[in-house]
Amino acid sequence: MKYFEKFPIIKYPIKYNTVFDKNNKGDLIEYAKTIDLNVRYQITDNIKNNQLTTYDYVWKDGDRPDTVAYLYYGDFYYDWLVLLSASAFDWIYDLPMSDIELESYIEAKYDITIAEAFSQIHHYEDTNGFIIDYNTYFYAPEPKYIKYVYDFEFEQNELRRNIKLISKNYIGLINKRYETLIKDINTLRNNNGKS
Repeated sequence: MKYFEKFPIIKYPIKYNTVFDKNNKGDLIEYAKTIDLNVRYQITDNIKNNQLTTYDYVWKDGDRPDTVAYLYYGDFYYDWLVLLSASAFDWIYDLPMSDIELESYIEAKYDITIAEAFSQIHHYEDTNGFIIDYNTYFYAPEPKYIKYVYDFEFEQNELRRNIKLISKNYIGLINKRYETLIKDINTLRNNNGKS
């Protein structure tokens, strides 16, 4: 099922009269028809956090939401369900990057080379993994660690590899809830006289 296929269409204002227009009444003068992106489908926490309703998946280099959807759900168009399951709202940075993408990301984010990323300090940590300041690091007698930029970003990237997909056994329920959401929104709009 295509995610945006049944979303309501709205008229979105794209041009207003300005003080330079001959007919300056403050009226809108141009609209564009577009999908209402204010509509949101949300997977409830009781489904997302239940081991019986999810499938553990380890993201591999080269994976994309549409290919994972096809492999698991049998349909490319469930890419939106993969993204919602993984709580990935930015499909570029909320999902794991390949090594090459990660290196480019680090270079751009920190404005350094990869060689520098291995030696530039990101932060200091105590034995419990809590971030500490330089003075605490310098004077603390207990074991403490330096976290370099590359190590920090690599670990953050790896944490995004383990995702929980909503079990394919719940596709019928997901589709039904989606249809109900769209129907309720359209009913509400029709009752309020909006198009």
